[in-house]
Amino acid sequence: MPGPTIPPADDVLVTRVRIAAPPARVHRALTDAGELTAWIAEHAEVALPGTWQFWGRDVPEGDVPRQTPERVEDDLLRFTWRLEDTDTTAEFALDPHDGDRSTLLTLSQTHFRAGRPPSAAPARSRCCTRGGHWPSRT
Repeated sequence: MPGPTIPPADDVLVTRVRIAAPPARVHRALTDAGELTAWIAEHAEVALPGTWQFWGRDVPEGDVPRQTPERVEDDLLRFTWRLEDTDTTAEFALDPHDGDRSTLLTLSQTHFRAGRPPSAAPARSRCCTRGGHWPSRT
C-alpha cells in the first residue's frame, strides 16, 4: 500500500474517497483518455509515461493542458499541474480496501491555500470529477 507520498503541510489539500471498484479498475479510469473525458474533463490525452493531460471548461485554467506526469505506477499517479503561475504537485494514491473489492483513493495537491481565487475552487472541491460522479463503465 503506497499511501500518499506528498508530505503533509499547511498548503496541501488531501481528499480521500472509497470507490466501489478494485484498484486496477480505478487505475484504468485514471490512465485511459476516454475514461478521463467521462469524469474529469472535456478533453484528455494520455500516452504514458510521458503524456497525461486534461483540459476543458470544467478544469481550472482549462484553456490548454497544464499537467506533466512525474511518476506512474499501478498504485500511484503523480503529476505537476501549473495553476495561477504556480507549479503544484498532485497525486492519486490507490490503496486496496476490503481485499481488492474497493479502493481508497487519496488525492493530494500542494500549494492549495484557503482563500484561493474562485476559479480554482469548484473543480478541486469535487475531487476532480465532472459533476462529482465516478465513471460507471466497467
